[in-house]
Amino acid sequence: MGEKAKKILGITGITLAVYLGMRYLLPAVAPFFVAFLLAHWIYPLAARLEKRLPVNKGVITLVILLAGTGAICFSGWFLGARLCEQIRSVVSRLEYYEAQVNEAAMQCCRAAERAFGVDGGQVMIFLEQNMDRAGVHIREYAMPGLVQHSVEYAVGFMKVLGCFFLIFIAVLLIIKDYDAIRGRLREYRGYQRAVNIFQRLWRLGGAYLKSQLIIMLIIIVVCVLGLWMTGNPYALLVGILIGALDVLPFIGTGTVFVPWSLLCLLRGDFFHAAAYFTFFILASGVREYLEPRLLGDRMGVYPIVIALVVYAGIYLFGVSGVLLGPMSLLVILECVREIWGSEKEGDGR
Repeated sequence: MGEKAKKILGITGITLAVYLGMRYLLPAVAPFFVAFLLAHWIYPLAARLEKRLPVNKGVITLVILLAGTGAICFSGWFLGARLCEQIRSVVSRLEYYEAQVNEAAMQCCRAAERAFGVDGGQVMIFLEQNMDRAGVHIREYAMPGLVQHSVEYAVGFMKVLGCFFLIFIAVLLIIKDYDAIRGRLREYRGYQRAVNIFQRLWRLGGAYLKSQLIIMLIIIVVCVLGLWMTGNPYALLVGILIGALDVLPFIGTGTVFVPWSLLCLLRGDFFHAAAYFTFFILASGVREYLEPRLLGDRMGVYPIVIALVVYAGIYLFGVSGVLLGPMSLLVILECVREIWGSEKEGDGR
């Protein structure tokens, strides 16, 4: 078999292994992987504090974990309480919003009739029929589905709590024998290769995740503040949802702000139409300005490739594919680089 054919088979095997690992192995080992990362970050600080304080690393680690957990829980409670309040408000006023939607649709039909000469009444009848069908689907499928799957949601929440507790305990156990664990791992032949791959993945993948997180947070702040300034009572809820959409390729904030702006324009609400279109321009400008500066060319992959990989990741892994898709690509590239790159270096020597 030729060298090229071996390389093709090797890359195919690596791709299959990465896919199977991401789909089946990662969920099982993710808590321990996160625990090892946390221990790796906490250990140097705990070791320094141990020399200055009359307590051991385990107690220091416990205090750090409790402080971090408290900060996360408080932030989650603060945001969650306000989000739940806004969601309850939306649910309690569904009839009002249904009337608002009907009124907006009527105004749009009148505007279309004046602008294009179409029969606004027929358009309204068509919209009402489709809205009635949508309402029937929501009542027959969506709402019963929420009740039917409520037990599954509760079980999922308990799994998250259990995973969090497992990570908490695992960090304490790893810190206790951190030096011995690292010393034992160095005895394995493939450990250094794995470390090399992980370090490059951390530089590339970490840069990608950090840049996307920073951009998403800034866009969420822009959306929330903008909606709050226009008097939207659900600025926090809607702003977070719109900002989160910006992470997804081919979607972005324009899928919400542009139709929203056009709807306000058809209704004659020029202030909100201009405001929503301005928010779209600001959010798009933030991404266009920050992404090349935060990420640069460190990924070594064209943006269109990342978009396609994210799409493929969503198709293969679901919502988590937004992260797993790009990470799978990076793992494949780094494994190929480590194996065949090291072989070329060996041939050169």
